[in-house]
Amino acid sequence: MTCVLAFLIALTTAQDDVAVVVRDVPGVQPRIRCEGTAGLPDGSRLELRVYYGAYVPGRELQHRAVQVRNGAFSSEFSIFPEKNLAGSYALRVGFKPPEPSRPWSRDIPFRIGTPLEAEQDRARVLERVARDVRAIGALADDLEGRPPERAWRIAERAAKSPELKALRLEDVSGAGLLDLCNRLKAVADSAAAARAAPRDRSTQEAAREARSAFDRALRKLLGRLAAEQIGGDALAAMVQEIRERLSRIPDLAGESLDAARKEFVASLLRLQAKVPARHHAALVGLASEALALFDGSNSREERERKFRQRVEPQVSGLRDEFKLRRWEGGLEASNP
Repeated sequence: MTCVLAFLIALTTAQDDVAVVVRDVPGVQPRIRCEGTAGLPDGSRLELRVYYGAYVPGRELQHRAVQVRNGAFSSEFSIFPEKNLAGSYALRVGFKPPEPSRPWSRDIPFRIGTPLEAEQDRARVLERVARDVRAIGALADDLEGRPPERAWRIAERAAKSPELKALRLEDVSGAGLLDLCNRLKAVADSAAAARAAPRDRSTQEAAREARSAFDRALRKLLGRLAAEQIGGDALAAMVQEIRERLSRIPDLAGESLDAARKEFVASLLRLQAKVPARHHAALVGLASEALALFDGSNSREERERKFRQRVEPQVSGLRDEFKLRRWEGGLEASNP
């Protein structure tokens, strides 16, 4: 099987001269292969952990322990069943030496695929879980054939999805689908009771309330997914609006400057409410740089310089990133 080089890691000059190369190995059973060297004695044990995006404690996708042999080590990670999810990753290499030396670890970034491929993979995963949510929703309209059991099978499959864990959507694949399945069972049970007692008003009302609660939970889940998949053109347009507001700041003073600051904060909060959480750090960085423009004690020339050198590059970066988010269809139209 041919190995496709995903990203070549630069040599790290950390303790013990650790260097790693990470490769994407596609195929029927896709793998991520790590090969490295370390200036450690034979038999030294290294802990390798793979993270999607960046290192976050407790969020490793997979863990391997390897031993150094003749100054080298290697390992493979089999995480995803169909293809390795495109995007940015971090490989954490950890070593716990004998006392009295202190343990150390290093995070080594690597990427699989292009940014556009990462967005396409993300859209594919989001659409798949949205289909699962809609499939459970459809079962409430056809209560024949033990629908709760069919819903549990769908939820169980989603709960095991490594893609959803990588994209931090466990609130959907875990608690969200679990709640929806429980509410579907309540719909089925109350509907059966209502059929058995067609003249009992309280039983009929309980059936209607169970269905209403199920529909609300369904809309909430689809809304959660829609927030992750908002179209990139819409986000880019909002960023462009913010840029135009900021470009006018150097010419303002006094009350006009205060009003512009309030408008900027409001625009940024609207954008933050629409973008996935993974973009929030970039928005905080933009806010930090942009708020310096509203310091009226600086000259117009100084604020203009800050806009060109510090603010505009961040705005352009956000706009370009959002333009990559071009979805096929989209979940918003599917949100009842």
